[in-house]
Amino acid sequence: MINIKMFSFNPFCENTFIVSNKNDGIIIDPGCLYDDEFVELDTYLAQNKIDVKAILITHGHLDHVFGCKYIANKYNTKIYLPELDKPLYDDLEQQSIQFNIELDMPPAPDYLIKNEDTLTLCDFKIKPLFTPGHSAGEMCYFFEQDNVCFTGDVLFSGSIGRTDLWQGNYNTIINSIKNKLFTLKDDVVIYPGHGEESTIGNERQNNPFFT
Repeated sequence: MINIKMFSFNPFCENTFIVSNKNDGIIIDPGCLYDDEFVELDTYLAQNKIDVKAILITHGHLDHVFGCKYIANKYNTKIYLPELDKPLYDDLEQQSIQFNIELDMPPAPDYLIKNEDTLTLCDFKIKPLFTPGHSAGEMCYFFEQDNVCFTGDVLFSGSIGRTDLWQGNYNTIINSIKNKLFTLKDDVVIYPGHGEESTIGNERQNNPFFT
């Protein structure tokens, strides 16, 4: 049975998710930056006796990876990153300079996700969906058996990801949403990288970018 815990971390109010199945867990987009955020995450993991098995990244923007080094080192876990976003991930130091934020540079990813083949992590069957437009290689992660999808900075409740950053493209992100996310069933719950959860059906009907 899936259990989802959401935290809002760092100055960008980024959503970090712990997705667990009994006592095994995945951290999606670890945005924890400050000491109190690390304590909050560690406390939840300890109280719920969750063994972190993987870090799963939707895309390589700094607010989604702040906590990678801390978590990878403390919990001895592997990092999964979309292959086409590796240049963005490798450029994190420049990103941090641009936003005047000190960044503890994360380790190299252990696995590059190259296609949409199903991943199996913590007994979860995870379908990566290639959804560029906010970045060049962003992946959304669809947990089909659990009817949930983590949409990163592609699709939000009532909005879409910004496209004015490096390698962003408005037409591309619209096509990604229409051709990948909007092919999912209406009752699929989406958990975006910022803001509140929603459903595919609600966004298909009410998102102002598509109505």
